[in-house]
Amino acid sequence: METVEDQSKTCRICNVTTGKYVCPRCNVVYCSLICYRANVHLQCSESFYKECIEEELKARNGDPKSQKEMLDILKRVENEEDDESLDSDDEEMAPELEERLAGISLDDADAVWDVLTEEERKEFVDLLQKGDVSQIVPNWTPWWKYREEKKLIEEITSSSTRDETFMQNCPKLLDNIPSFDEICKKSPAACVQFNLINILYAYAYVTQYFAGDHHSFAMEAVHGLVILSCNIRSGCNYDSAEAAIESASSEVTNCQWLSGSKDLKNLIKADVKEILEGPNDTHRSFYIMSALSDIYNLILKAKNEAGKDIGGKSAFSKKFSDKSVFSLPALPKAQLRTILKKIEFYLSWSKKYAADVFCVT
Repeated sequence: METVEDQSKTCRICNVTTGKYVCPRCNVVYCSLICYRANVHLQCSESFYKECIEEELKARNGDPKSQKEMLDILKRVENEEDDESLDSDDEEMAPELEERLAGISLDDADAVWDVLTEEERKEFVDLLQKGDVSQIVPNWTPWWKYREEKKLIEEITSSSTRDETFMQNCPKLLDNIPSFDEICKKSPAACVQFNLINILYAYAYVTQYFAGDHHSFAMEAVHGLVILSCNIRSGCNYDSAEAAIESASSEVTNCQWLSGSKDLKNLIKADVKEILEGPNDTHRSFYIMSALSDIYNLILKAKNEAGKDIGGKSAFSKKFSDKSVFSLPALPKAQLRTILKKIEFYLSWSKKYAADVFCVT
């Protein structure tokens, strides 16, 4: 007979195989992609894929190149539909998709949905149900993955151009970061560097979890940071990098909606190392400060969103009803202000000490 613990690990969709994953929306344990897409779980899976598309549209606002890529994706959907209906000569052909989308912002999912034909909408829904959206939405590559190879001989004039390349791909550094000597008259404790690693692990995990779109889910993302980093949450100090990482990794295991595989945890460890190393030996602390700046702006956004109702009842939203199962309460503004001060401290510390403390040999 199964124990209660054994039962809790069984896939709740097929009730046969051991569950390996937890749905971040309804917290149901499931074993595979097949079960995740099963009819009994369709509402959650459709909402997930709908968000992938909707947030991809939002992320591309204002970028001509990205707008063209998204237009190509939508036209690909249209072409797939056309290939399947070439024998429908008696039906009136709809205007070209590009013509219908003229003057419409592609970050507005509802406006795009309104101009699609019924066949195109059906094709879109079929993609969601089959999980084929991943084939047309580009994968996200973390900005900290870029690392320059050290060259023995290098043109002096290439330095500024190279710097601009990696800087453009990173979150912008905060302006007017105060000097550490201005905010702290004492020498920093040795634990500061390890506490920072605890925060960076939480940041890398949350950013990977939301596939780089964490600013579209600011409150949820900040919740994730608070949950995973005991230093952010309660000021815990660490005496080694291993202890700092293990602490955050354990919190991942304890949190159902953030839980991930062992492979993902190992991936995050590599991410932290890459952030600490920076893009090159000349800018060792740049990725650290860029990550902290991103955290700061993320918290500011969550603070501004606290108490606001950002839900919508548009045609697209009604069609793909998103009853978010995150169900996380807004963090108190006073707590968010405290976290902002803490991030300011780490920014100032990093500006002065990080390049030497995390020196890559």
